[in-house]
Amino acid sequence: MLRWTGLLVPPEMLGSHVASTVSSVTGRTSDLHTRCAIAFLGHFGVEWDIRELEDAEAVILSRWISAYQEHRELISTGRVVADGDFDPDAPALRGVVATDGSEAIYTIVTPPLSADSRRRVRLPGLLAEARYRVESARPGSLGPWWLSPHWLDETAGLDSDADAASYSGSLLREAGLDLLTLHPDRALVLRLVRVDD
Repeated sequence: MLRWTGLLVPPEMLGSHVASTVSSVTGRTSDLHTRCAIAFLGHFGVEWDIRELEDAEAVILSRWISAYQEHRELISTGRVVADGDFDPDAPALRGVVATDGSEAIYTIVTPPLSADSRRRVRLPGLLAEARYRVESARPGSLGPWWLSPHWLDETAGLDSDADAASYSGSLLREAGLDLLTLHPDRALVLRLVRVDD
């Protein structure tokens, strides 16, 4: 639902909530990382009886809420971008890019069916002449560890001070990044921050 509605409705008006593990609408089961990552580019509500949380889940949810609060301004004021919406076998990408091109946040969701393939995910909206550091929040597995893309292994955690890989805006916009789509319904959040040499 967010995939299509997000093309027309600003993120802060999207009713995107972190709900219980099993969806009451679809019956599908999703891990907490996926539910938080998908709700991240919306108003990030919690529609779940949090008394049911285990201690580890409470820590994870707290970190996501803090990250959302830190990036809420970008999410509500950035230019909305998307890619992959018309190919059901491709990862779906939604994002927001700061109006000055200084940073961006993207959510990438692998397709619901396991497509044993390798795809390129383009990151629209970046400045071609700029360089961007890539940070990520990712699930425990997007696919077998030995097939993890090199660029993803080089990323730091979201809002980390650690050195992370950087790439030109033109490369990220035009060629994109290699991404496995082996495991279905996985979500990955990327934050790109402009770095000037």
